[in-house]
Amino acid sequence: MAIEDLKRWQWCIVGCVVGAAVGAASLATLPREKPGTETVGPRVFEEQLRDGIDPSRQRVYKVENVQLHPPSSMPVPGERDVETPFVTYDVLLVRKDNPKLAERFHRNMILEIRTTRDKSMAGKLDGMSMKDYLDKVNAAIGKLDKKRFPHAQTVDYKFQWIETPKGAYPTFTLGGLVLIGLIWPTVVQLLAGNGFGRPKSDEEFALSRYKAGKTESKAGKAGPTEADIDQLAQLEAELEAKLKSGDAVPVTAEVGAASATAVKPSIKVLNAGPLEAPKEAPQEVHKPKGFGAGHGDYYPTEVHGQKP
Repeated sequence: MAIEDLKRWQWCIVGCVVGAAVGAASLATLPREKPGTETVGPRVFEEQLRDGIDPSRQRVYKVENVQLHPPSSMPVPGERDVETPFVTYDVLLVRKDNPKLAERFHRNMILEIRTTRDKSMAGKLDGMSMKDYLDKVNAAIGKLDKKRFPHAQTVDYKFQWIETPKGAYPTFTLGGLVLIGLIWPTVVQLLAGNGFGRPKSDEEFALSRYKAGKTESKAGKAGPTEADIDQLAQLEAELEAKLKSGDAVPVTAEVGAASATAVKPSIKVLNAGPLEAPKEAPQEVHKPKGFGAGHGDYYPTEVHGQKP
Protein backbone atom coordinates (compact mmCIF):
# COMPACT_ATOMS: atom_id res chain seq x y z
CA MET A 1 0.00 0.00 0.00
CA ALA A 2 1.35 3.40 -1.02
CA ILE A 3 1.23 6.38 1.31
CA GLU A 4 -1.25 8.16 -0.93
CA ASP A 5 -3.68 5.22 -0.56
CA LEU A 6 -4.34 5.99 3.12
CA LYS A 7 -7.72 7.52 3.85
CA ARG A 8 -8.12 10.89 5.53
CA TRP A 9 -9.70 9.33 8.64
CA GLN A 10 -6.66 7.07 8.98
CA TRP A 11 -4.39 10.11 8.86
CA CYS A 12 -6.57 11.74 11.56
CA ILE A 13 -6.01 8.77 13.87
CA VAL A 14 -2.26 8.88 13.21
CA GLY A 15 -2.22 12.62 13.90
CA CYS A 16 -4.02 12.27 17.24
CA VAL A 17 -1.69 9.47 18.38
CA VAL A 18 1.43 11.39 17.35
CA GLY A 19 0.16 14.59 18.98
CA ALA A 20 -0.58 12.82 22.28
CA ALA A 21 2.89 11.22 22.20
CA VAL A 22 4.53 14.60 21.63
CA GLY A 23 2.52 16.05 24.53
CA ALA A 24 3.70 13.28 26.84
CA ALA A 25 7.31 13.81 25.76
CA SER A 26 6.98 17.55 26.33
CA LEU A 27 5.76 17.04 29.90
CA ALA A 28 8.49 14.50 30.59
CA THR A 29 11.25 16.98 29.68
CA LEU A 30 10.14 19.65 32.17
CA PRO A 31 11.57 21.87 33.48
CA ARG A 32 13.52 23.25 30.52
CA GLU A 33 16.13 25.79 31.58
CA LYS A 34 17.99 28.07 29.24
CA PRO A 35 21.80 27.96 29.26
CA GLY A 36 23.38 30.13 31.96
CA THR A 37 20.22 30.26 34.09
CA GLU A 38 20.71 30.99 37.79
CA THR A 39 18.21 30.27 40.56
CA VAL A 40 17.42 33.07 43.04
CA GLY A 41 15.01 33.62 45.90
CA PRO A 42 12.21 36.19 46.39
CA ARG A 43 14.55 38.70 48.10
CA VAL A 44 16.76 39.10 45.01
CA PHE A 45 13.73 39.23 42.70
CA GLU A 46 12.09 42.03 44.75
CA GLU A 47 15.33 44.04 44.91
CA GLN A 48 15.66 43.94 41.13
CA LEU A 49 12.09 45.21 40.78
CA ARG A 50 12.26 47.83 43.54
CA ASP A 51 15.79 49.16 43.68
CA GLY A 52 16.96 48.60 40.13
CA ILE A 53 20.12 46.88 41.35
CA ASP A 54 21.26 43.30 41.71
CA PRO A 55 23.51 41.86 44.44
CA SER A 56 26.61 42.93 42.50
CA ARG A 57 25.37 46.58 42.69
CA GLN A 58 24.90 46.81 38.95
CA ARG A 59 21.93 48.83 37.80
CA VAL A 60 19.03 46.83 36.41
CA TYR A 61 17.77 48.22 33.18
CA LYS A 62 14.60 46.13 32.91
CA VAL A 63 12.95 42.92 34.13
CA GLU A 64 10.94 41.29 31.34
CA ASN A 65 9.54 38.02 30.00
CA VAL A 66 8.19 36.95 33.39
CA GLN A 67 6.51 33.54 33.18
CA LEU A 68 4.78 31.54 35.89
CA HIS A 69 5.31 27.78 35.60
CA PRO A 70 3.24 24.99 37.20
CA PRO A 71 4.80 22.82 39.94
CA SER A 72 7.86 20.89 38.89
CA SER A 73 10.86 19.27 40.53
CA MET A 74 13.35 22.07 41.19
CA PRO A 75 16.68 21.97 43.09
CA VAL A 76 16.98 24.08 46.26
CA PRO A 77 19.90 24.67 48.62
CA GLY A 78 20.66 21.70 50.81
CA GLU A 79 21.11 19.29 47.89
CA ARG A 80 17.44 18.42 47.63
CA ASP A 81 14.67 18.76 45.06
CA VAL A 82 11.19 20.06 45.82
CA GLU A 83 7.99 19.97 43.80
CA THR A 84 7.18 23.65 43.55
CA PRO A 85 5.99 26.31 41.11
CA PHE A 86 8.63 28.74 39.92
CA VAL A 87 9.04 31.93 37.92
CA THR A 88 11.42 32.47 35.02
CA TYR A 89 12.39 35.95 33.87
CA ASP A 90 15.08 37.86 32.01
CA VAL A 91 17.02 40.71 33.57
CA LEU A 92 18.91 43.30 31.53
CA LEU A 93 22.06 44.61 33.26
CA VAL A 94 23.89 47.72 32.13
CA ARG A 95 27.46 47.06 31.09
CA LYS A 96 30.14 48.82 33.15
CA ASP A 97 32.31 49.61 30.14
CA ASN A 98 29.41 51.07 28.15
CA PRO A 99 26.32 52.30 30.04
CA LYS A 100 24.34 52.44 26.78
CA LEU A 101 24.52 48.67 26.34
CA ALA A 102 22.94 45.95 28.47
CA GLU A 103 23.37 42.21 28.76
CA ARG A 104 20.54 39.69 29.13
CA PHE A 105 20.62 37.09 31.90
CA HIS A 106 18.14 34.30 32.62
CA ARG A 107 16.88 33.72 36.15
CA ASN A 108 14.64 31.27 38.02
CA MET A 109 12.87 32.43 41.19
CA ILE A 110 11.64 29.95 43.82
CA LEU A 111 9.87 30.96 47.01
CA GLU A 112 11.52 28.14 48.97
CA ILE A 113 14.94 29.79 48.61
CA ARG A 114 14.77 32.16 51.59
CA THR A 115 15.84 32.46 55.22
CA THR A 116 13.94 33.49 58.31
CA ARG A 117 15.63 36.90 58.22
CA ASP A 118 14.40 37.71 54.69
CA LYS A 119 11.51 40.12 54.56
CA SER A 120 9.20 40.19 51.61
CA MET A 121 7.09 42.98 50.17
CA ALA A 122 4.23 40.47 49.96
CA GLY A 123 4.29 39.74 53.70
CA LYS A 124 4.41 36.26 55.15
CA LEU A 125 5.21 33.73 52.38
CA ASP A 126 4.37 30.50 54.19
CA GLY A 127 1.68 28.64 52.23
CA MET A 128 1.34 31.45 49.66
CA SER A 129 0.88 30.49 46.01
CA MET A 130 3.14 31.94 43.33
CA LYS A 131 0.27 33.77 41.66
CA ASP A 132 -0.79 35.46 44.90
CA TYR A 133 2.84 36.38 45.58
CA LEU A 134 3.24 38.15 42.22
CA ASP A 135 -0.05 39.99 42.64
CA LYS A 136 0.93 41.22 46.13
CA VAL A 137 4.38 42.29 44.95
CA ASN A 138 2.86 44.35 42.13
CA ALA A 139 0.44 45.94 44.59
CA ALA A 140 3.28 46.80 47.01
CA ILE A 141 5.45 48.31 44.24
CA GLY A 142 2.57 50.51 43.15
CA LYS A 143 2.47 52.07 46.63
CA LEU A 144 6.21 52.92 46.78
CA ASP A 145 7.50 56.50 46.81
CA LYS A 146 8.56 57.37 43.26
CA LYS A 147 11.22 59.80 44.49
CA ARG A 148 12.87 57.22 46.68
CA PHE A 149 12.48 54.34 44.22
CA PRO A 150 12.52 55.95 40.77
CA HIS A 151 13.39 52.69 39.01
CA ALA A 152 10.73 50.51 40.65
CA GLN A 153 8.66 48.54 38.13
CA THR A 154 5.74 46.17 38.19
CA VAL A 155 5.73 43.00 36.10
CA ASP A 156 3.28 41.44 33.68
CA TYR A 157 3.48 37.68 33.93
CA LYS A 158 2.01 34.85 31.88
CA PHE A 159 1.01 31.44 33.16
CA GLN A 160 2.48 28.57 31.11
CA TRP A 161 -0.66 26.43 30.91
CA ILE A 162 0.94 24.42 28.08
CA GLU A 163 3.15 22.80 30.72
CA THR A 164 0.16 21.24 32.52
CA PRO A 165 -1.38 17.88 31.48
CA LYS A 166 -4.75 19.54 30.89
CA GLY A 167 -3.11 22.00 28.54
CA ALA A 168 -0.45 19.87 26.86
CA TYR A 169 -2.47 16.80 25.82
CA PRO A 170 -5.44 18.62 24.19
CA THR A 171 -3.16 21.17 22.51
CA PHE A 172 -0.69 18.72 21.00
CA THR A 173 -3.43 16.24 20.06
CA LEU A 174 -5.40 18.94 18.26
CA GLY A 175 -2.22 20.15 16.58
CA GLY A 176 -1.44 16.63 15.35
CA LEU A 177 -5.00 16.26 14.06
CA VAL A 178 -4.79 19.50 12.07
CA LEU A 179 -1.25 19.03 10.72
CA ILE A 180 -1.19 15.27 10.05
CA GLY A 181 -4.89 14.52 9.70
CA LEU A 182 -6.00 17.49 7.56
CA ILE A 183 -3.10 19.38 6.01
CA TRP A 184 -0.72 16.48 5.32
CA PRO A 185 -3.20 14.30 3.30
CA THR A 186 -3.97 17.31 1.10
CA VAL A 187 -0.25 17.83 0.42
CA VAL A 188 0.21 14.11 -0.32
CA GLN A 189 -2.68 14.08 -2.80
CA LEU A 190 -1.30 17.15 -4.56
CA LEU A 191 2.14 15.58 -4.83
CA ALA A 192 0.72 12.26 -6.04
CA GLY A 193 -1.44 14.06 -8.60
CA ASN A 194 1.65 15.81 -9.99
CA GLY A 195 3.48 12.53 -10.52
CA PHE A 196 5.57 12.35 -7.35
CA GLY A 197 3.84 9.20 -6.04
CA ARG A 198 4.63 5.56 -6.78
CA PRO A 199 3.56 4.66 -10.34
CA LYS A 200 0.60 2.31 -10.39
CA SER A 201 0.45 -0.80 -12.51
CA ASP A 202 -2.11 -1.15 -15.30
CA GLU A 203 -4.18 -3.53 -13.22
CA GLU A 204 -4.29 -1.21 -10.21
CA PHE A 205 -5.16 1.72 -12.45
CA ALA A 206 -7.96 -0.20 -14.12
CA LEU A 207 -9.44 -1.41 -10.84
CA SER A 208 -9.23 2.01 -9.23
CA ARG A 209 -11.50 3.43 -11.88
CA TYR A 210 -14.39 1.30 -10.72
CA LYS A 211 -16.05 1.90 -7.40
CA ALA A 212 -18.85 0.05 -5.74
CA GLY A 213 -22.10 1.86 -6.23
CA LYS A 214 -25.76 1.33 -5.65
CA THR A 215 -27.36 -1.07 -8.07
CA GLU A 216 -30.45 0.32 -9.66
CA SER A 217 -33.33 -2.10 -9.80
CA LYS A 218 -34.88 -2.19 -13.26
CA ALA A 219 -38.62 -2.39 -13.47
CA GLY A 220 -39.75 -5.71 -14.90
CA LYS A 221 -42.18 -6.10 -17.78
CA ALA A 222 -45.78 -5.41 -16.94
CA GLY A 223 -47.96 -8.53 -16.65
CA PRO A 224 -51.24 -9.13 -18.45
CA THR A 225 -54.09 -6.83 -17.63
CA GLU A 226 -57.50 -7.91 -16.42
CA ALA A 227 -58.99 -7.23 -19.87
CA ASP A 228 -56.45 -9.62 -21.44
CA ILE A 229 -57.27 -12.32 -18.88
CA ASP A 230 -61.03 -11.98 -19.51
CA GLN A 231 -60.52 -12.11 -23.27
CA LEU A 232 -58.35 -15.21 -22.93
CA ALA A 233 -60.98 -16.94 -20.80
CA GLN A 234 -63.67 -16.10 -23.38
CA LEU A 235 -61.46 -17.50 -26.15
CA GLU A 236 -60.91 -20.76 -24.28
CA ALA A 237 -64.67 -21.14 -23.74
CA GLU A 238 -65.36 -20.64 -27.44
CA LEU A 239 -62.66 -23.14 -28.45
CA GLU A 240 -64.02 -25.74 -26.04
CA ALA A 241 -67.53 -25.27 -27.37
CA LYS A 242 -66.38 -25.64 -30.98
CA LEU A 243 -64.46 -28.82 -30.17
CA LYS A 244 -67.47 -30.38 -28.42
CA SER A 245 -69.77 -29.58 -31.35
CA GLY A 246 -67.33 -31.12 -33.83
CA ASP A 247 -67.18 -28.11 -36.10
CA ALA A 248 -63.97 -27.65 -38.04
CA VAL A 249 -64.34 -23.92 -38.26
CA PRO A 250 -61.13 -22.15 -37.24
CA VAL A 251 -61.42 -19.61 -34.48
CA THR A 252 -58.91 -16.75 -34.30
CA ALA A 253 -58.58 -14.24 -31.52
CA GLU A 254 -56.00 -11.78 -30.35
CA VAL A 255 -54.96 -11.38 -26.75
CA GLY A 256 -52.93 -8.24 -26.36
CA ALA A 257 -50.11 -8.49 -28.88
CA ALA A 258 -50.40 -12.34 -29.32
CA SER A 259 -52.84 -14.25 -31.57
CA ALA A 260 -54.11 -17.83 -31.34
CA THR A 261 -55.71 -20.00 -34.05
CA ALA A 262 -57.51 -23.26 -33.41
CA VAL A 263 -58.43 -25.67 -36.30
CA LYS A 264 -60.22 -28.96 -35.93
CA PRO A 265 -57.75 -31.62 -36.99
CA SER A 266 -58.72 -34.03 -39.78
CA ILE A 267 -59.01 -37.75 -38.96
CA LYS A 268 -57.19 -40.10 -41.30
CA VAL A 269 -59.11 -43.27 -42.20
CA LEU A 270 -57.06 -46.44 -41.93
CA ASN A 271 -57.83 -49.15 -44.51
CA ALA A 272 -56.49 -52.40 -43.19
CA GLY A 273 -57.82 -55.88 -43.18
CA PRO A 274 -57.83 -58.28 -40.29
CA LEU A 275 -54.50 -59.18 -39.01
CA GLU A 276 -53.29 -62.58 -40.27
CA ALA A 277 -50.51 -64.66 -38.90
CA PRO A 278 -47.53 -64.69 -41.22
CA LYS A 279 -46.98 -67.87 -43.20
CA GLU A 280 -44.16 -70.00 -41.95
CA ALA A 281 -41.26 -70.35 -44.36
CA PRO A 282 -40.44 -73.97 -45.40
CA GLN A 283 -37.78 -75.37 -43.23
CA GLU A 284 -34.61 -76.37 -44.97
CA VAL A 285 -33.40 -79.91 -44.67
CA HIS A 286 -29.87 -79.89 -43.42
CA LYS A 287 -27.78 -82.85 -44.47
CA PRO A 288 -25.14 -84.03 -42.03
CA LYS A 289 -21.73 -82.85 -42.86
CA GLY A 290 -18.76 -85.08 -42.96
CA PHE A 291 -15.26 -84.29 -41.81
CA GLY A 292 -11.95 -85.99 -42.27
CA ALA A 293 -10.44 -88.14 -45.01
CA GLY A 294 -13.26 -90.61 -44.74
CA HIS A 295 -16.59 -90.74 -43.01
CA GLY A 296 -15.10 -92.63 -40.14
CA ASP A 297 -12.16 -90.32 -39.62
CA TYR A 298 -12.10 -86.98 -37.83
CA TYR A 299 -10.32 -84.15 -39.49
CA PRO A 300 -11.18 -80.43 -39.18
CA THR A 301 -12.09 -80.09 -42.81
CA GLU A 302 -15.48 -80.58 -44.28
CA VAL A 303 -15.70 -83.39 -46.75
CA HIS A 304 -17.54 -82.37 -49.86
CA GLY A 305 -17.23 -85.64 -51.64
CA GLN A 306 -15.82 -89.14 -51.55
CA LYS A 307 -12.33 -89.70 -52.66
CA PRO A 308 -12.03 -92.21 -55.50
